[in-house]
This record gives sequence, C-alpha cells and structure tokens, in this order.
Amino acid sequence: MKSRIPLLWRWSFRDLRERWMQVLGISVVIALGVALYSSLGSTVPWRLASFEKSYEELNTFDVRLELTPGSYLDAGRLEQAVRSVPHGDWIRQVDLRLRVPTSVDASTSGQAVLVSGEIIGVDLSQGGPQVDKLHITSGRGLQASDAGEPVCIVEHNFASYYDLEPGDRTIRISGGESLKPVGAGMAPQFFMVVQEGSGALGAYAQDRFAALFVPLETARKITGLPNQANEVLITTVEGVSEANLDQLKVELQDRMEQAFPEVGASLEKRTENLVYTVLYNDIGGDQEMFETISTLLLLGAAFGAFILVGRIVEAQRREIGINMALGVPRLRIARRYLLMGVQIAFLGVVFGVLLGLLMNELLGAQFAKLLPLPYFETPFQTDIFAQG
Repeated sequence: MKSRIPLLWRWSFRDLRERWMQVLGISVVIALGVALYSSLGSTVPWRLASFEKSYEELNTFDVRLELTPGSYLDAGRLEQAVRSVPHGDWIRQVDLRLRVPTSVDASTSGQAVLVSGEIIGVDLSQGGPQVDKLHITSGRGLQASDAGEPVCIVEHNFASYYDLEPGDRTIRISGGESLKPVGAGMAPQFFMVVQEGSGALGAYAQDRFAALFVPLETARKITGLPNQANEVLITTVEGVSEANLDQLKVELQDRMEQAFPEVGASLEKRTENLVYTVLYNDIGGDQEMFETISTLLLLGAAFGAFILVGRIVEAQRREIGINMALGVPRLRIARRYLLMGVQIAFLGVVFGVLLGLLMNELLGAQFAKLLPLPYFETPFQTDIFAQG
C-alpha cells in the first residue's frame, strides 16, 4: 500500500503537468462561481452590520418629537415638558433643534442649482450636537465659535451630487440670507434622501433637496424665532426595550397635550423613521434577488466544471481501456482521476479566496457609492464562502 500511494500521486501530478491549462481553467471556473456566490451573499451581512454601526456611532435618536409644521415653542419649556414624563428616568439625552423649510440657491456662473431645502439649527454647546451627530465628509464641522455666524454644513448626498466643495460658492436661502458652506456631512435622517411613500431608486431626492445644518443661534437669527425649537431628539438609557419606547411615546404625547394643548406633535421611534425603514426593507428584496443570482452562478460554474472534467476523462478513454485490459482494478484507475479532482478543487478554493477578496472590494465600493454611510465595511464572510 505504501508503494501504491506515491505511484498514484505521481500519475496524478503527471496528468496535472500534461493538462495544466485545462486544470487551471476548470479551477478558475469554480473560483469565479464561488467568489461571486460569496460576494453577492455577503451583501446582506455587510449592510446590516454597517447600518447598525453607523446609527450607533452617530448616536441616533431612539424617539423623535416634532411639532406640527409652523408651530414653535420655547426651548426651555419644551425640554422641561419632555423630561417631566412619568418615566423620565428612561431618558438619557435630549437634543433640541429648530427646523425650518426654505429654498436653496447654490448656483454658480456655470451651474444653476435651485432646490427646496431645510435649515436645521443644531445645539453646539458642550461639543454638540449630542444626538444625531454629523459625520463630516469634507471640510470641517460646526464649532462653538460659529454660534450666530452665517455658516452651514451641507448634507453629504446633495453636496456629492452637485460636486459642492466647502468654500467654492455661497448658498442663498429664502429671505435673501446667505450662508457659507464650511463642510459637508452625513446625518442619520439623511443617509438616504427619499420622497415620502417610496423607497425606489427613482424616488431618491438628493438632486432636489438640500438640508443645511447651521448653529442653533444662527437658525434663530435667520428665522426671527429667538429661544424657539420645534424638534426634540431623545436617546434612552441602556436596557430600554421596544415596548418601553412605545410606552414612552404615549407618555410624551399625553404630556404635550397637557402642557401645550394648542400645539400638535408627532412622535416616532428610530425604527419608524422613513429612511430607516427604507434601508432595512430594501434588504429583504435584495437578499432574495442576490441569493437567486448567486445560486445560479454557482450551479453554472459547477456544471461547467463537470463538463470540462468529463472531457478530460473522455480524452483518456484509450489509456483507461488499456489499464483495464491489463487487469488494473477499476477503483485504482478511478483514484487517479479523483486525485485530479482534488487538485482542481484545491486550486479552486485558493483562487476562490483571492477572487472573493477582489470581488468584495469591487462590490463593496459600488455599495458604498449607492448607500453612502459613515461606516461601510466589507469583511470576508467565511461561512458564506464555505457554503459556496
């Protein structure tokens, strides 16, 4: 037995040398199928992990309270009302904002850019904003020294669409006011800019909506609403469940009706936010499509490899017949070709890993462009590759 095994390996390596081009080609076919299967199958865990990390790193709100359009309240009274709910101990942070719709003119001599938009005044005290932080993608962030100054951070999707760089133009808004962009940034509520009621690609609105983040004092000065706010972003302490958040929403609604009966308010959890639901709802449909495509590609690669290996065996029918005529056991003859199959499979795995890493980079880069997030990671998914 000890003498036969080396002989089988020598036969197998001889076949490998004689037909290295076929073996290499079949291995690449297998590798392509496995790499495409693993890369397409990895998009769901990539997105889920990236969404969660992006929301966590920017300290996204757990509950958001917004007054009815055109309504504003004294910021101090509004915060006091929020914190006075029965389960106020569940509340960790409260961040007040002033949001006002506006028109945005970011035109230059060579480009006309006139869209609808929104001024979002954020509290910069104590290094804020504390909730729904801004991830700066170019330029600089807002600083405490900017309070009251006509400066802004332009929402990333809008800035990217129009190639708007900090300092290359002045943005004019309703009322004849002008703002100087000092940077561009991402915010959780604008990871995608979508129109209400649709998450289709055609509904993305980054080309026709501009969110401008300004210091809270600047927003109040522009709008003539001193000490006013109309949005409250709330984060909760660790351990608060979804059921607790539902209860907190009810308590906040009741408290607002008691304290400010003349003003309406709407509340939503993070998971009810339009952008959040679009991002996560798209995953289900995409997963089914990618699973179907990747499985078909893998089956196609396997079938192609089967056909090519079969042709190698067919080409050696005469040699197989001679071995059988000489009385060589069929199992020993079969082992020779099984060893070739092992070599092809081994090379397919090695090339599959290399091609999988390359496909991860290429596919991840495309997803990062389609879904710009503060954090988008594409780690190699060993379990999905092993399935392939």
